[in-house]
Amino acid sequence: KSIPHELQTHLCAVQTYLAQHEAWLPVRLAWLAAVRTAHLSQGDVLGLARCRDRLMERLRTQGVSLDIDTPSFLRFSSLQGGERFQTVRERLVQWRELIHRWISRLHQAGRIGDTSESSVYTGSRLNQFGLDVEVPFTKIYADLILSWGLARLGEFHSSNNLLQQAQRTLREADEVHQFLAEAFTFRIRQVQDGKPHHGSLPAELLARLDGMHEDVRYKINKLREYSRILEPADRSSAYRKPNSYTGFDDLGTTLVGLPDIHDPRVLSETVQRLVENANRSGEWANLPRVVLAVLDVVPRLPELIAKSLVEQVPLALQQIRPHETVLRLKLLEKSLRVAGYLQQAELALELVQHFVQAIEGKSGLSALKEFEGLTGETFRSLRRLGLRTEVERLLQRMAEWVTQGQDLAILQQRQPAYWPVALRTLLHLASGWFYCAQDDLAIEVLDKAREQLFMGQLPPNEQTSLALTYAQTLGQTPVRLALGRLQELFERLRNIRVGGFTSSHFTLQALELIETVVWAVVHEDFSLGPIIRSWLDDDEYLIRKRIHRDLTQLLHGSP
Repeated sequence: KSIPHELQTHLCAVQTYLAQHEAWLPVRLAWLAAVRTAHLSQGDVLGLARCRDRLMERLRTQGVSLDIDTPSFLRFSSLQGGERFQTVRERLVQWRELIHRWISRLHQAGRIGDTSESSVYTGSRLNQFGLDVEVPFTKIYADLILSWGLARLGEFHSSNNLLQQAQRTLREADEVHQFLAEAFTFRIRQVQDGKPHHGSLPAELLARLDGMHEDVRYKINKLREYSRILEPADRSSAYRKPNSYTGFDDLGTTLVGLPDIHDPRVLSETVQRLVENANRSGEWANLPRVVLAVLDVVPRLPELIAKSLVEQVPLALQQIRPHETVLRLKLLEKSLRVAGYLQQAELALELVQHFVQAIEGKSGLSALKEFEGLTGETFRSLRRLGLRTEVERLLQRMAEWVTQGQDLAILQQRQPAYWPVALRTLLHLASGWFYCAQDDLAIEVLDKAREQLFMGQLPPNEQTSLALTYAQTLGQTPVRLALGRLQELFERLRNIRVGGFTSSHFTLQALELIETVVWAVVHEDFSLGPIIRSWLDDDEYLIRKRIHRDLTQLLHGSP
């Protein structure tokens, strides 16, 4: 068809205008406009590829938006989502005092002979040595977590009140508190300004870490390591030293430092060189080490480079020795997450087969501990790829493997040492069951976890791990079920692990649970509900598939 003269004259300006205002358009409309203008400009493949990269980044960080990207019939049939937001906002405001009392009770529970809830915290020298709960500043950081959560829900007035109160105290404290105050302020303002919650903390703030004492830097980085609010993508390691997976040689030092490379061009060149050298060296363990580390930074790489690197995963799996089960599982877990992000359905199916083969013939407590952390990412990645049938099959296979074909009550009675880890793994499966509308199975597991938590008979480490997994799973449940149970955690939960080197400034384990609860109820999976979230996952899969198909056709000159 002939191009109107006016459009031909102003085509470049139209393309620039569309790119500048892309964020205001639904993803589908933005892509269709880019495809059409690319055809009108005699096949502008480079411009279309750049649009593809921008839209893929938008889908990765924000997903499909219910407000912008979905048809009106779905939005208006989901008005209950607004009611959910209002209910959660009210609960977060109400929970502040409840959370403060819970933090005080953690301290009181550690004081011999003192179980009264009315006693006042007067400070303890023990927390300087990691032997007691730090109360005043832990409450302040809890307020900052609540402030971030309220900002996510659009409750800016309450969010600002909590932020300002915390700032007044922390800015007069030492450099640990001053740094963390600025870090939380940045993340809260980021949400209040309507910006996506991703990316690194400001470079000028991170640069200050280099001049700090090692102990100070450790305490700051320890909270960054555990906090998804402070570090939504690059979960900083408090140690940032080579480990058993990277190796302790020069290569290990380079791999550990990859998250610190912020220039995209330098990062791309570095990871490509590392993979090429690993393939060329012929050393047995190098490629798995490199791929495992590179997968952490794949979301920051251009898509074509990321895909070429992910293609190395099957070869890396072949080079892992049979006895290196933990390394294999860590590589599978990260690979599945990246496969979902890059829409690599064939790779995901191949990785699932590796996973199924890995569990065959294994049983017992040690085997279960190895597989516990894998299931959540497995199901999420498969759902994003539209592989619903595979999710249901894998859920059934995993449930049979974990329970060994026994009823939960019998399993708990006969294998008490095995039971806590089995219960946590079943909680991961429960998240998948809610997505597959198998609510009865999921609620049965939640009831068992709730019963176990409030019996208070588990060791503190096991109790803490179970509480965290229970809270994460409740974020996938219906609101009517979740809010009461999450509130109950701060009313009844006892005997969690506390202490550590950071207790001179804050109690890390308490903050981790508080953030997990807040994150669960402000995340869009919770506010939308499992049915609508599942619909949006399917829609995102179709959008990604259309984008890849259109770009491929343009590259090959198809109409």
